[in-house]
Amino acid sequence: MKLYLDTANIWEIKNFYDMGIIDGVTTNPSLIIKQKISFPKIIKEISSILPHPVITETVSTDAQDIVNEAKTLSNIASNVIVGIPVIPEGLKAIKMLKKEHIKINATLIYSTGQAVLAAKAGALYITPTISTHNKNWDDSLQIMKDLIQIFNTYGFRVNLMAKNVSSPEQLIDIMKIGVPFASVSFSILNKMLNHTMTHVGLRRYIEDWWDIMNIQEANLPKDQSSNT
Repeated sequence: MKLYLDTANIWEIKNFYDMGIIDGVTTNPSLIIKQKISFPKIIKEISSILPHPVITETVSTDAQDIVNEAKTLSNIASNVIVGIPVIPEGLKAIKMLKKEHIKINATLIYSTGQAVLAAKAGALYITPTISTHNKNWDDSLQIMKDLIQIFNTYGFRVNLMAKNVSSPEQLIDIMKIGVPFASVSFSILNKMLNHTMTHVGLRRYIEDWWDIMNIQEANLPKDQSSNT
């Protein structure tokens, strides 16, 4: 599975990229506004940090305006992928942009039907927002299972991405059913990384290491011990 970090925070991106565990970044105006940096500037900075895809978002609601905005964003860096909401004008824009070989992520998807239509329009990434709109987690999983089956049955060449996974357990569930991409927050990855018993074990190793060093020093001849 490929993990995309859902953020606009430069420190978060650098931190997890240096660990080698993220395969891209997803961001949007709601995340960027928290950083108090201009939209193009922060997209350019994120794109320079890692060679992987950086998925951003358009906000226009007219097809031609979406196309123009998408072209501007895609010109910021070669690894930028443009997010377009699945609305009627958005699908028109996706069709036009596919002809110009601009890679598109279809976003704000809340149903299986929306995802299928976005795939038919030509989006490369199909990103349903899961968890928040379904009180029953099983319903969200079923949407993803259905999309995997539909895309495989009809040969859609798309990247299915789960967005808004709200816990490490949900991310594992997504992995188990074969969803190939997931957009997750810093907090979710941090929870996956940290375990109380790991820290307990490491502290014990460190304590035992110093005990070993003290034993070795105690067993040295006095003249050698005084030189250490």
